[in-house]
Amino acid sequence: MLLLVQGLGHGLPIWGYVVRGWPVLLIGWGALKIVDYRRLRHADGSRALFSRSEIAVLLFVVFGGSALTTAVNISSDLGNMFDIDEIDLWDITGNNFSFDEHREAVVPLDSNIEIVNRSGNVEIRASDSDRVVLDVKKTVRASNKEEAEHLSKDFTFSIEPGRTGYRIVSNRDAVDFRDIPRQRFKSSLKLHVPKRSSIRIDNRNGKVSIQGLEGNQQVSNRYGPVDIRGIIGDVRIENRKGRVTVEDIKGAVSVNNVR
Repeated sequence: MLLLVQGLGHGLPIWGYVVRGWPVLLIGWGALKIVDYRRLRHADGSRALFSRSEIAVLLFVVFGGSALTTAVNISSDLGNMFDIDEIDLWDITGNNFSFDEHREAVVPLDSNIEIVNRSGNVEIRASDSDRVVLDVKKTVRASNKEEAEHLSKDFTFSIEPGRTGYRIVSNRDAVDFRDIPRQRFKSSLKLHVPKRSSIRIDNRNGKVSIQGLEGNQQVSNRYGPVDIRGIIGDVRIENRKGRVTVEDIKGAVSVNNVR
């Protein structure tokens, strides 16, 4: 049915349903077998409840679905191909450990600031000072606390000057780490920046919130809501799979929100 709807030109995330929903097939199949079992009790008891073909299909669904879900969890590129957000098996099989990180830097009052965050929330508030104050709540998925502490030490943020302003990014997003999947790290950022700052945000899998700034704001986000309020300046938003709220903007507003 999904393939037929897709063929008619309606944009349904078929592969997203497949990766997420294959266990529903097992639940439905099990319910049918319960009904079949009750029916067979009152009929010919010599018939087997499970045929060889049914067992083969069951094994194919279990192993194929598990392999696909695991592959998407390991590779964010595969997740992009299937048009879904990352599926995190560590939510089920791992433990979450939280760590805090604090950074500050003196910047010009009318700075251009770029923020890159691959998984987590970004909250920005205006300040009357000439400092960028960054507080990071890091969540690390690991089998135990010792492993989490080791991973956390290798997951840090920085405030660095760039060609056109300042850049805030983690070491795991600044370069391509292949040893440990990025999905095992989440980072929620809270920033106070000079009121006249112009912000550019590249975020994924989280909420973005900006309030009270006097500069142009640009947000690119996926799989989370965007909330922009009280801005004197232009606002440009590109969002995917999330609600967009824009209020009290004194400037041009451009919103591209793909559901």
